[in-house]
Amino acid sequence: MASVSVTRLWRFARSVRTNVLFSAVVIAWALLCARSASAQSGGSNAQVGFSSSMQGQPALFQPSARPTLRASLSSPAFAAFGSPAGQAQSAETTNNKPDFNRWGITFGSGVDVPIGSNSRTYHTDSVGFQFGVVRYLNRYVGAQLEYDWDFLGVPDSVLANYCTNCSSADAIVNALTLNPVLKFHPNGRFGLYAIGGGGYYWKKTRFLSWSGQEICYPTEGCIPVQSVADSWSSNAFGFNAGGGITCRLGASRVKVFAEGRYTWIDNQTPSSGGGNYPPAYYRTTFIPTVIGIRW
Repeated sequence: MASVSVTRLWRFARSVRTNVLFSAVVIAWALLCARSASAQSGGSNAQVGFSSSMQGQPALFQPSARPTLRASLSSPAFAAFGSPAGQAQSAETTNNKPDFNRWGITFGSGVDVPIGSNSRTYHTDSVGFQFGVVRYLNRYVGAQLEYDWDFLGVPDSVLANYCTNCSSADAIVNALTLNPVLKFHPNGRFGLYAIGGGGYYWKKTRFLSWSGQEICYPTEGCIPVQSVADSWSSNAFGFNAGGGITCRLGASRVKVFAEGRYTWIDNQTPSSGGGNYPPAYYRTTFIPTVIGIRW
């Protein structure tokens, strides 16, 4: 009885910790974007100084400042707006902005939220990770080969109905998908994108129980070890669709992103009937909400 209480307290603490951590990451993401935008705007706002020796006159009208003014008017940066050759140079610079590269990498982590009657009944919120390699055709369109690892919990009420001696249960989903990406406003500090595709999903549901063994550490003490009491595999094709927002960090190609996607997995009940836990084979639907970095 005590072990069951400890397990429930641990799950509650883990759920609270997951959501608090995700909220903290969201706030950090927003502050990082705001600070980066402020730093760039502050660095680009050049102001004309004043000289006390000229009785408050702008330094622009001092003789020593005039050569600097003439030099700036003849500089390539100014010529880019005043001559056809400069306009061509400006267009070439625009086409070579650091935002565009043929290849990109994305990595993120966040919270998985089950939706739908079956998934919400037999799963709880938990965590997930995402890693992808992107091949861009141009600034707006690309394809992302992606690996996802999602961890879904099982409610205590469900666990009690199917296994009275189990300490916990979970469902782990590994996925390999190919997803087209469509970017909006890719050259700005803030951007939007749509993403969606499909692939294969490996889902394994596990019931765990206390093994009676412990792992002991010199300073942390001993921790009870859980072992797999029973498990069920349900692999199937599925699809996902969603979008996100990006924020560029300074003048680099690195962006932080926040994303949400609807995920649907076509799990099927086997001819044997699903054994002693049929919900392991129900269709799985959830929304991974991810925050990460693209570059």
